[in-house]
Amino acid sequence: MKSILKKNIVRSIFKQKFVSYQIRSEILDVYFGIRPSVRFVLDYKSQAVPLAKFLIKLELKISVSKGYVLHNDKEKYQDWFINKKGSKKMLCFYVSKSNVLAEHSRKMDESKNDEKFGKSLGYPKCCINFVKKNKRPPTIIESLGLYSKKQKYNPYTWPCLIVLDSNLISHFPCNKKCKESILLAKKRLNIIKKYSNQKVLKYFKNNLSKFYILENNKIITKNKYVNGSIGPEFKI
Repeated sequence: MKSILKKNIVRSIFKQKFVSYQIRSEILDVYFGIRPSVRFVLDYKSQAVPLAKFLIKLELKISVSKGYVLHNDKEKYQDWFINKKGSKKMLCFYVSKSNVLAEHSRKMDESKNDEKFGKSLGYPKCCINFVKKNKRPPTIIESLGLYSKKQKYNPYTWPCLIVLDSNLISHFPCNKKCKESILLAKKRLNIIKKYSNQKVLKYFKNNLSKFYILENNKIITKNKYVNGSIGPEFKI
């Protein structure tokens, strides 16, 4: 693929402002083969139709859920196509370059087998086993202590970047130095650096250098160090 085409594709992906940067980054992942498939939870009215049109233009394949999968013992999924007062209609897209892989990811999610589902999304085996061993992924607040050491975090594997919509990986790593997670993060960031515009690159770079602190059970970010905050080990 020629460099000019790659640049046009990446820049068109980041122009889709009706979805989060995380979703835009995951489209980049699957389009450039960083991961085999991805899952998006979407607002039915404002996101699903325009995103489907865009993904089809990119020649990506979509498997659509009936609703949003609920991981509990009572229901397999919530059918959000049924009108419910006070509730948004939500559904999931499972996206891949292959119809087979998109369908497979949907089926693995609906099976409620987190191990097989994580594998279908291209998450590292060590990270899948980490979540399996702990019986659930950590919360973002728990991640403050879990993925930092001596008040420092690794920007490549820092899950708390989700509060700034700037995380470089889409899973919870087994540890802050997970080699496979860092590799995935670097692949995503390298494409952003090489082909996105300066506005998008600045957005990521600025957020990858923030400081984090817990205040009133809420994660707060700062531009500079404050007492007790957690900062990056290095600047990207």
